[in-house]
Amino acid sequence: MSRQSIQRFVDRAFLKAEPTNAAIVQSNISMSWAELEARTRVLAASLAGASLGKGKRIAVLTNDRVAMIVSMLAIFRAGAVFVPFDAAHPREQLLKMCQVAEPSALISDDSCSDEEKSAIGASIATQLSLADIPLNAELPPDIEKTSPDDPAYIYFTSGTTGTPKAILGRSGGLVHFIEWEVSSLDLPKGIRVAQTTTPGHDPFLRDILVPLSRGGSIMIPPERNTILVPRDLVDWVSTSDANLLHMTPTIFRNLCGGRLRAEDAPNLNWLLIAGEKLNTVDVQGWYQQFGHQAALYNLYGPTETTLAKFCHKISANDLNTPIVPIGRPISETEFAVLDENGAPCARGTVGELEIRTRHASLGYFNSAAQGGFQFCDGDAVVRYRTGDFVSQQADDTLSFVGRRDRQVKLLGERIELAEVESAILSATPLRSCHVLVAPGASNADELVAFYIDDGSEAQEAFDRSALTHILSPARIPRRFIPVAAFPLTANGKMDEAVLLRMADAAGTGVAPVDEAETQANGLTEQLFEIWRSVLSHDDFGTDDAFMTVGGDSMTIMQLVMQVEENFGYELSLWDVFEDLTVNKLTTLIEEAA
Repeated sequence: MSRQSIQRFVDRAFLKAEPTNAAIVQSNISMSWAELEARTRVLAASLAGASLGKGKRIAVLTNDRVAMIVSMLAIFRAGAVFVPFDAAHPREQLLKMCQVAEPSALISDDSCSDEEKSAIGASIATQLSLADIPLNAELPPDIEKTSPDDPAYIYFTSGTTGTPKAILGRSGGLVHFIEWEVSSLDLPKGIRVAQTTTPGHDPFLRDILVPLSRGGSIMIPPERNTILVPRDLVDWVSTSDANLLHMTPTIFRNLCGGRLRAEDAPNLNWLLIAGEKLNTVDVQGWYQQFGHQAALYNLYGPTETTLAKFCHKISANDLNTPIVPIGRPISETEFAVLDENGAPCARGTVGELEIRTRHASLGYFNSAAQGGFQFCDGDAVVRYRTGDFVSQQADDTLSFVGRRDRQVKLLGERIELAEVESAILSATPLRSCHVLVAPGASNADELVAFYIDDGSEAQEAFDRSALTHILSPARIPRRFIPVAAFPLTANGKMDEAVLLRMADAAGTGVAPVDEAETQANGLTEQLFEIWRSVLSHDDFGTDDAFMTVGGDSMTIMQLVMQVEENFGYELSLWDVFEDLTVNKLTTLIEEAA
């Protein structure tokens, strides 16, 4: 594979694309490759003219997915470093990211309020509005060129102190992965790739760059939350006529839950799944509904080593194990499975995975600690200790076993459990808590918070909606379980095995309805039971909004499905977000009837 920078890669891709073909499609709006090239060129020229080229970190804050794509490609063309700020993240989290990345400029547009832009951009010297970019700007012929080892982007993972760590992506490493995917899967020219990843997660890069490299089309869902509702996701995948989807196992479950059939998407040929462990039961459900028309791949790789470094093409042989293997390394990648002393493990035994590649990231920006990185003088290969335990099978295939520390991935987000605990203690009256990942509904893992119950009135009345201001939805525990005391092992450490058994025993059982709380209406009582089941707690009343009592993307999906299955009512996603209560839902269903 070629060694080239992302700057050169993007420029060459634009030259090869057919100008009149659709580059971006969203609902009834289409942008040609010629128009996309022109928009990125003038923005790149403006950046270069403002001395915001090679090595400069450029933050982007927008709710408009097309604007984010244009900005990213323009930043690459200017030779600068792309720093995406997902406008849906809590403001405090964005401010911390800004403090770590120290961007030189902020690109934004009218999709964000002046208050949002001023709050995030207060410490950034240069502010650029996409609406003010001159339409006649041209890239200077002497624009500074970048090399494959120059930085290209920054993505974030949370540290144990709650301060995000900025991972500085290597330009050539990004190109290497895109070229590997295109060549290994033999992707055709004109491929239509679904854009299912939010800008704050690094798979967003492959959603855009894979179709760019083949002169294909980037298919954007009509709304940000389309992918969260199974029926909406299936409808969009069908109408978009997408050929390839990148997705997390959570989104894969949504696709399965929406009952997509092969005849609904006759040209869907590739599904690449990554970001969390993939359960075999989900794959079985997919094959039963969709069949084997599309090839399924399970990818694995930390952001630190650039997008993904292991790949496994799923087959019928994988349906006899609980977890789908993560497979074998991609090109120019090696690995070792090490014991606690750093010595190689025998095949079949569990050890920590070390990835060795010249295409890893450049490490953590603005951080003295380099985690599991080992940079060797005179050696182009970077060694990275992942903290993940794996087992190497006889055919060299790797199976994921678990994390070394308390860092997990849920809904595609890297989560430090200690960060979640710190946030809970800072925002609630709870004096101590311990957060774990436990099995939940729909074969999906969920966060569960255990806390010492001191019987105080403040604890009984604490408002978990306060967590929505400081934590993203994936980081808010689905269940809060009181305990008299934390169980300890013989050596005095937290006995998490006991806590997990307690979570399993608590399950998602439903307590009797409080007659004083619910109306004397059978429909209301049934809906109350459904809410209590999907939220896994009963700390709410019939006039409490779903999103303020623990609702998130996963529970929205479950609520929509259960309401449709039980009452034949198609609940709108927007009804959920607009302060949906049990009483309001009762009225909606009664009026529809």
